[in-house]
Amino acid sequence: MQKIDAFLSAGRTCNVDRATKMNDKIAMMIVKDLRPISFVEGSGFKDLMAFCEPGYNMPGRTFFTAKLETMQAELKDSLKATLASTKFVAVTSDIWTSATNESYVSVTVHYIDNSWVLCSRVLAVMPIEDRHTGDNIVKWLLDVVAQYDMSPSKVSAIVHDNGSNMVAAAKKLEALHGWSSVRCVAHTIQLVVHAVLQSATISDTLTSARRVVEYFKRSALATSLLHAKQEQMSVPDHQMIMDVSTRWNSTLYMIDRLLEQRWPVSAVLSDKSHKCQNLSEIQWETLSTVKSLLQPFEAATVFISGDKYVTASAVVSVIHALRVKMEPAPDDAAYVKQLKDIALRELIDRWPLELDQVTGDNRKLFSVVLKSAALDPRFKFNCLSPETARYVRSELAAEAMQYVARTEVVDLPVDNEVTVTASERPSTSADHDYSCTAVASTSREQSMAAAMDSLFGGDDVVLPDPAPDDDAVSSVDDQIGSLFREARLSRQQCPLQWWKTNSARYRLLVPLAIKYLCIPGSSTPSERTFSVAGLTLNRLRSALSPEHVNMLVVMHANNDLLE
Repeated sequence: MQKIDAFLSAGRTCNVDRATKMNDKIAMMIVKDLRPISFVEGSGFKDLMAFCEPGYNMPGRTFFTAKLETMQAELKDSLKATLASTKFVAVTSDIWTSATNESYVSVTVHYIDNSWVLCSRVLAVMPIEDRHTGDNIVKWLLDVVAQYDMSPSKVSAIVHDNGSNMVAAAKKLEALHGWSSVRCVAHTIQLVVHAVLQSATISDTLTSARRVVEYFKRSALATSLLHAKQEQMSVPDHQMIMDVSTRWNSTLYMIDRLLEQRWPVSAVLSDKSHKCQNLSEIQWETLSTVKSLLQPFEAATVFISGDKYVTASAVVSVIHALRVKMEPAPDDAAYVKQLKDIALRELIDRWPLELDQVTGDNRKLFSVVLKSAALDPRFKFNCLSPETARYVRSELAAEAMQYVARTEVVDLPVDNEVTVTASERPSTSADHDYSCTAVASTSREQSMAAAMDSLFGGDDVVLPDPAPDDDAVSSVDDQIGSLFREARLSRQQCPLQWWKTNSARYRLLVPLAIKYLCIPGSSTPSERTFSVAGLTLNRLRSALSPEHVNMLVVMHANNDLLE
């Protein structure tokens, strides 16, 4: 300890090289930890730096603002170089209005790199001032693409929500540049569940549940008594959760928490002095049933919202699994059958899975998700009729022939040492985190894995036969036929790792794989950027310019490229 004190108290100078490194570290701390730039002028931080580095002359906010702008320019150059090496990208986009009533459009890009790794990058959280019309959204998106020197033809798909302006923009981009319009599956699930939750069958129960939650949130006495009962009954010391109308899963979380706290809540409300009536036995049972009904939708939403693993290819199987879950059982109560009927009807209307159910507006979307599924060795033609499978096969063959005719076959590295066997462990986050049910390292991941197992069941765990030793299949039709004869992978295995191993055998199909397997199943990556933007534009930084909001959010999301 004396040595440390002696070291800190000893007079030492901070040379130019060390001062430069200190500046770099502080700038990166601002980016990584979303610190206000002005915090470098705070008295507490200055005191800390003076104690740790007595000879360091601390620059002010103006210096670090200029330094961050320089770093932003370097980051953009790095992203440009990265995107220039990609054959196809998919984008997601969304619009957000901040607490200061400023609007932003977010753009994320997703691609498969030369090592068969799925990559995601945030390109912009761009401030916008005009009306949020379809034409303006088109202009904003093309502006972002141009900023990174990308040709619009490189974009294979845009994933967006069901808002009329976003749908209109996607249609125009499809007409102008061939971007496939993919509606966010998570948002579609939200619309399906909203229809269920608005049913008169359960509305009274949900209203009563909200009344109980609100009572405990408003009454300090009731909350204090609840804590006492939780301790007495050995129930987790958790607070009540109130749902939010724009997030259906918040209703599930509210129900789940109420059921967890049923007996402490009931014990508190048994005292008639409280101005809130407890739920009836039937209402408690109804909440339990609704929870079971909603859990598959939650599992599907969490899974399909990931951006570290392939998701668009799972859409067909996810929607099919939800349909199966919503089929009424003979012993279901009448109100349960009614709720399932609503959900099933909504799923069929919004996500047709068979060719004869597809309308003109849905045909392109239908084609994209089916091609993605067909190229994913975990799914392929799972859940499809023979007629639909033939349609997808012919669509893939026609598109592959176009690339062959234009000599646009892509050669990516082949890892001959990688083999896919029955003993292979599931991929983990250390393996690029693109496994569909990765080895769980947290309780949340374990819960998600269990939920997905419940959603899919075990029927699709089919391990592949050994791959042929020769590469005699040379035509597009031969390669497609051979690909579809391969046994399906288990859900735990990575489709991109399979393509890395087998790309030489299916060389003519590689352009299709990197085009369709990079497409996200939801626009959630764009929505996540707004969570960061909300943290960045907080009350301490309410005067931050929109351009600097964009700078800090993009740098935070891509900070690994700044190291």
